[in-house]
Amino acid sequence: MITVICGEDTVASRDFLNQALKAYAEKNNAVVQSVTAVEAIDLSLQDSQPISLFENPVYLLENASKKVARKGSGDLYKALLKLSKSTEITLYIWESGMSKRDIKTVDLGVVKEFKPSSSIFTLLDQCYPSNLKRFVADFYSLVTPITELFIHIMLTRHIRALLAIRLGEVPPRMQSWQVGKLKAQASRWEAKTLLDFYEKLLSIEVQLKTGRSVYSVGESLTLLSCYYL
Repeated sequence: MITVICGEDTVASRDFLNQALKAYAEKNNAVVQSVTAVEAIDLSLQDSQPISLFENPVYLLENASKKVARKGSGDLYKALLKLSKSTEITLYIWESGMSKRDIKTVDLGVVKEFKPSSSIFTLLDQCYPSNLKRFVADFYSLVTPITELFIHIMLTRHIRALLAIRLGEVPPRMQSWQVGKLKAQASRWEAKTLLDFYEKLLSIEVQLKTGRSVYSVGESLTLLSCYYL
């Protein structure tokens, strides 16, 4: 049996995954075992479930779509398809930041998708110079220690799209109404200022990963918005 957890709201999807694994482990006296793509293939080739001190071990495979060359083909996809029909093996697949329509594992089991709330899109629309008051008001209504990382991810992605539009490039797979909306917002920015803002957003991620930041992600975004908006 396979459960696929995906969606652009990576914070919510990861939290759901952790809770689901915890609940399964407690209910079945099981251990959570992370597996690679190669190990998942090996698992599918075994006649029965591996001997374990725990009953019904639960497996976790992350970002399988990035390892599947093409939906419906390849060793990994075939292995996962076989595992999806097994009553002996329970596997969770977590697809980081990918929507249901884009993942290649969508037909392998039960899919739980976490979409961004409409309020985050309102926040993104408010991100432009001379609009600090409205942006900060929406930001404070959303930001918590749990959501601040997700907000940073979405804001960075949005500013990257604005920058591409500002430089004359249209992001792929974007509908005409979306392009028009982005063009209107991008026109409110000077190209250099927008690039600087984007680079500062990236620096927040670097500082977070290296442990060099003295501020939380939420605090860093607040300071950044006060300077650029």
